[in-house]
Amino acid sequence: MSLEQTAVGRGWKRVGVRHHHGIQVPLLSIWTEQSQGCGEFLDLIPLIDWLSDLGMDVLQLLPLNDSGEDASPYKALSGTALHPIYLSLHALTDEKLTFSESKRVPYWEVLEKKLAFLKKYVADMEKVILEDPSYQAFVERSPHLRYYARYKVKTEGETENFHLIVQYLCHTQLLKVKKHAEKKGVFLKGDIPILLSPKSADVWAHPEFFDLSLQAGSPPTKFDPKGQVWKFPLYNWKAMEENHFEWWRRRIQTAAQYFHLYRIDHIIGFFRIWAIPHGEIADKGFFVPKKEGLMEVQGRKLLETLLSFSDMLPIGEDLGDPPHFIRETMLELGIPGTKILRWSPNIEAYPPASLSTVSTHDLEPSLSQEMVHKSHHTPSLFHINLLQEYLPPELTWGNPEDEVINIPGTENHFNWTYRYKCPLEVLTNDASLNERIKALVRLK
Repeated sequence: MSLEQTAVGRGWKRVGVRHHHGIQVPLLSIWTEQSQGCGEFLDLIPLIDWLSDLGMDVLQLLPLNDSGEDASPYKALSGTALHPIYLSLHALTDEKLTFSESKRVPYWEVLEKKLAFLKKYVADMEKVILEDPSYQAFVERSPHLRYYARYKVKTEGETENFHLIVQYLCHTQLLKVKKHAEKKGVFLKGDIPILLSPKSADVWAHPEFFDLSLQAGSPPTKFDPKGQVWKFPLYNWKAMEENHFEWWRRRIQTAAQYFHLYRIDHIIGFFRIWAIPHGEIADKGFFVPKKEGLMEVQGRKLLETLLSFSDMLPIGEDLGDPPHFIRETMLELGIPGTKILRWSPNIEAYPPASLSTVSTHDLEPSLSQEMVHKSHHTPSLFHINLLQEYLPPELTWGNPEDEVINIPGTENHFNWTYRYKCPLEVLTNDASLNERIKALVRLK
């Protein structure tokens, strides 16, 4: 069976069964001369132009969901609402905010000042926006944002209208980015975390869809001897199925407004999740469901359901050593997996339905140009690496540790606040960098 004939054939038809080359960036980390404190939605437009000029056609982003005061994009307060911190303020005002200068993004300062600006902006513009037919249509087709707005009022104050208007502004800007990407022949790849914060609007509004009696995590392995406690609730899959998986439908279809393909975070978790009793360490956990036969049936049903909700092509994050039936199911459904070169050096064994990458956002970026070159010349049809892995030394901070995005299993102000040393205006106009990337993506 060809990839076009699989369950996600329409996703493959959309992007094309051919080699795709691209980069991965945290939006928070990039910046331009117009940025206010961190990377913003409209900063993606010059980045897209650059990729198109280089012959790359995929831009992969970390999750863009609202995570509130937590800098981790994987601790979302909503499965659908976008993060206000990414709003391009220069599209709204000539006012220029000031922020502390540092290697890392001053996330909490940026968030506080941007929200303060938005409160004033919305107060001044509320009447005009509320009467705008495009805003009214947005609210009408986004009923899920109503409970998000009520949740935000309950936890942060302001009015429902304020939070809905901010979401409308985010939606408008990200939609503009997608349209520009399509004009330039670049595919946007989103990231859908499998789990949500226990403090999220979704858990608050739909507690019946979640199992709060246990918390998700990962079991001890030879690479991670202690395992991890993520502190996220599990899903109540039975209740979700009884509701025809409408919560997932809304989540996937909302993402499809902005992306052409998406990363399924921890795809193994749809088959089985490591459940840990509250107050216990990771090695006290157990898999849910416990029997492999049930795992396989559950995972297949859930993935087939997700695939039916959109024509986005999913790419699974299937790292580790999962039971054989997980990758067999992915292969049958046409869902590419992820291959990390530093962990899986036998690149000739990579299947076409896979993504080759040197690192992840949880690893120290590799400075080996040989590894980066290999990642673009594997049998995989997708070749995507962190942007910092392409940069020459003079465009980086100099210390590899300063190029790290996240240190797994730790909670601190270092994680998720990475900022590129140079603005996009400098990066995209560096002749040596441009030639290096063009050479990498030329056909073998």
